Amino acid sequence: MFDQRISDGTDFNYLRLPVGVEFQLGNKIQLILGLGIYGSVLLSITDRNTYYKYYADQFKEFQVGGSYSGGIGFQLSKKINVSAQYQKSFDFIRMYGEKRSSPGGIPYSLNIRGFEGFLKLGVKYKVIN
Repeated sequence: MFDQRISDGTDFNYLRLPVGVEFQLGNKIQLILGLGIYGSVLLSITDRNTYYKYYADQFKEFQVGGSYSGGIGFQLSKKINVSAQYQKSFDFIRMYGEKRSSPGGIPYSLNIRGFEGFLKLGVKYKVIN
């Protein structure tokens, strides 16, 4: 899947391959829990402004991350199921690092990682019994 992240006006474009499992507990009303991991490859960086040009050599071309989700599903009939889930994804490996100085002049670094959360709405139709 294609993944685009925007940071300070710069687009980071990734190709992401997610792998995960979902557990559904219940019959008519279902509790849905999911876990997954993903690998992402940096395809391009667009609109790189002067802020990012100082960190261009620190961008990680490969990302590894994880995700978890939870939600509820309803079995409307033998063939139709609807669900709503919230998924949270986060990087294990930093996208890039920034070297900064505090107002007192003490140097420190920030490891910037991506994260996202979104709502998934689904309708499943069973074709074969």
